[in-house]
Amino acid sequence: MSGGARFNALTLCAALGLVASLLQPSSAGADIGAPGAAAVGDIPAINHTISDYLEGCGGCHGIQGTSALGLVPQLRDRVGWFLCTPVGRDYIVQLPDVAFAGMSDRELADVLNFMMFQLGGASVPKTAQPYTAAEVGRLRVNAMRTGLRARRRAVVQGLVKSCGAASEIAKPEPGY
Repeated sequence: MSGGARFNALTLCAALGLVASLLQPSSAGADIGAPGAAAVGDIPAINHTISDYLEGCGGCHGIQGTSALGLVPQLRDRVGWFLCTPVGRDYIVQLPDVAFAGMSDRELADVLNFMMFQLGGASVPKTAQPYTAAEVGRLRVNAMRTGLRARRRAVVQGLVKSCGAASEIAKPEPGY
């Protein structure tokens, strides 16, 4: 099997494994759908936004926002803190993998809002506003290209200090 065919086969297997894990009956998966989304039995409803999250973000950050700590930042009950300050809010959109995502501004805003308000759980400030397509379009043209670690460190320190963010988001994570 050639390298390209092997990569395609591995990609297909990973995608099928992701879909199969979503179809496993579990009460833990019941909250993955958008508010009011209809689900059949124990299988959560998966709309276009959730599909975009799973395809573009879920492979690393986890289907339910719980990733391998130390490898990539965990989203579950943490990512909402970034909505606490304008700097944190902008930072999320300007992350390279976010800003350069192959989605329209509207689709990306929807995915970010799913991440923040669904996966972010109790970390979301009560006054937080959803991202708009216009805001995402304005911010993503200024994607970070260098200094990611230093900027993350500064933003997270500000969230802990100014917003009372949980100290878990400030723990060093390799590569971030």
